[in-house]
Amino acid sequence: MGSRIRRALPFELAADEIDQFLNASKTDEHCGGVKILIDEIDSGNMQLWVWRDDSSVCIFITEVTVQRDGKRELLMRMLAGDDMISKYKEAADDICIEARNLGCESLIAYVQPHILEKLVEADRKKNSVFDFQEIYRVISREV
Repeated sequence: MGSRIRRALPFELAADEIDQFLNASKTDEHCGGVKILIDEIDSGNMQLWVWRDDSSVCIFITEVTVQRDGKRELLMRMLAGDDMISKYKEAADDICIEARNLGCESLIAYVQPHILEKLVEADRKKNSVFDFQEIYRVISREV
């Protein structure tokens, strides 16, 4: 099988990819809705990635961020997919290659604690090492 990942525009998605795109859009309560998300991808402000293998399709919606010191990071804003928990490692390895191609030094994701636990457990079951570093714990409070 060739490359499992491709960068796409929303109008290029197949039916099963559209379903996952819509699921991904629901994972960020601040995305502004599907129309705004599509506009952001079409303008190049955000990137839409489709990752496929023989049994799964996963959607990543990313944004390149630049820190004050010039460090470029690929921020995973939204994602969804078939069996995403067990496939994330393969998909993340592929998206890291694309991040380097965009001049990024790191891949960043904000993950809810219960999802993080599932990712770590999936790696443990595969006798694999969870190779993301937890650098911050984000806390928030309604005001």
